[in-house]
Amino acid sequence: MLLHSLTFPTWSVPRTRQYFSDGDTVRLKLVEIVVLELSERNFPPVFPRLGTIEAAEGEWIEVPLEVLDVDGDNLLFASSNLPEGAELDVYSGVLRWKPGSRQAGSYPGIIVEVFDGRFLVKGTIDLSVRDGRDAGDADVSLLLRSDDAYRRLGGLKQWGSHPFSHRLLEAVRLLRDRDREVRGEALKLLQALAVSSAPSYVSMILKDVTPHAWHFTDAPEVLKWLETFLDRGEEAGPLKQSLSLINRYNKLREGNRSVKSVKGSATFDLVSALRSGWRPSLRA
Repeated sequence: MLLHSLTFPTWSVPRTRQYFSDGDTVRLKLVEIVVLELSERNFPPVFPRLGTIEAAEGEWIEVPLEVLDVDGDNLLFASSNLPEGAELDVYSGVLRWKPGSRQAGSYPGIIVEVFDGRFLVKGTIDLSVRDGRDAGDADVSLLLRSDDAYRRLGGLKQWGSHPFSHRLLEAVRLLRDRDREVRGEALKLLQALAVSSAPSYVSMILKDVTPHAWHFTDAPEVLKWLETFLDRGEEAGPLKQSLSLINRYNKLREGNRSVKSVKGSATFDLVSALRSGWRPSLRA
């Protein structure tokens, strides 16, 4: 039990006699007291050892970088080589990121600087992003219905183990997708199905594609593929009729473009002549 509490200046290291008691006996001890002014000392922050931070394309991550500062100072965080779209909160040190399409890969050696008002320390973190097209345990159909074209494309490339009817319906639907790459991959899948399937399955393809033929007026590669079905006799009758009308429509449209182009060129020439000072003659 301490009977007396003494306070000394920082520079003083005195020797003093102190009485100590355990409740039964009292003893006199010569005590050397060293007093440090901790307010004048500051220890640098300690950067933790972090394992690789893992994420997946399209998934949000939020990871606090728990830097230790024994002085309890307010810390400031900064990084100059974060991946595109990633943010590091300057005050809390929380890393936030939602990796986008085509950002799968490794991001080693990301430098993070921490400042406590006196010391600046640096540490590194590593990020690893999985390909968002890898369905893993998820249903591939979820990828095919995604709003992200990159994920739809990945779903088509993993569609091989599913029933034929499912692959056919999804491929025909995505043949009309707004993204060119997705449409191209859907066409590849349909071409492969048509080549490798039994005649009954080819009939199924023909039956499902024909009602949508007019969607492909601006897709010559699809129209060319559809023409390969025209040798199937009466079965291909509706498709043959649709393709004939589409060809006439495209020729008419191309003709209209040519007429507009000629008119536009003539108008431009007339305007240029007038601007240069030319005037038409009104004499008979």
